[in-house]
This record gives sequence, structure tokens and C-alpha cells, in this order.
Amino acid sequence: MKRWIARFLARLRESASPHTLRAYTANLGTFAAFCEAEGVRHPKELTHRFLRGFVVELNGRGLAKSSVARYVAAVRAFTRHLVREQVIDRVSSSVLKRGAIQRGMRTLRMDGMEKVKLGMTTLEEVLRVVV
Repeated sequence: MKRWIARFLARLRESASPHTLRAYTANLGTFAAFCEAEGVRHPKELTHRFLRGFVVELNGRGLAKSSVARYVAAVRAFTRHLVREQVIDRVSSSVLKRGAIQRGMRTLRMDGMEKVKLGMTTLEEVLRVVV
């Protein structure tokens, strides 16, 4: 899984801020370690159940909802990249997003829009990162 993540991060370097790149690198490193521990080597092995298991693992660590939401955002962006690159057929992480929102977590887009309202960032920056 690490080489797929490395390819995604290389592509992300072209457009993301250093802060986003740093966060995604850390979050996807944790995801890669989880994949390795569970024996998942190729993106086609990612299932809804596996992705839910990753969220359960994160919640079990006692992370704040906002931290779990960051991991979810990174994994969703990664799986969207895999779909665009035709490595997988669908975005399996939509289940991840739904479950996270049901648990009261906010998406990266939701958090970004709140920060726009508070004057902490611009709409352009939010759209550049989440689209």
C-alpha cells in the first residue's frame, strides 16, 4: 500500500499546501501501517468493512473526533485518487464518511467552510484542498 500512497502524495505535492501535505503524509502513514498489519497489500483489497475497521481502530485510540475526521479526509482523498488513476473502480470510503458524520465528526469541507466564516482562511484555499 505504501507505494500507492507515495504516488498519491507525489501528486498532492503539486497542488497542496505544505500543512496539508504534512498532515496527509502522517495520516496516510498510519493508514499504511494499519493496512500492513491487516495484510492488505493492494488497493483492490480495500473493502467497506476494512475501512470501517480503520475508523473503529482510530476511535479505540481515544482520538478526538476532529482528528479522526482528518484521517477520514486523507483516506477519502487517497481513494478518490485511486479511482481517477483507475486502480480501483469505486470510492469505497463513502461509507467511511457517512459513518464519521453519523458519529458527529465534520468533513474537511465542513471544517473549511466554518474557518472561512471565521475569517481564518479563504474559500479558494478550501476549494483547492477539498476538490
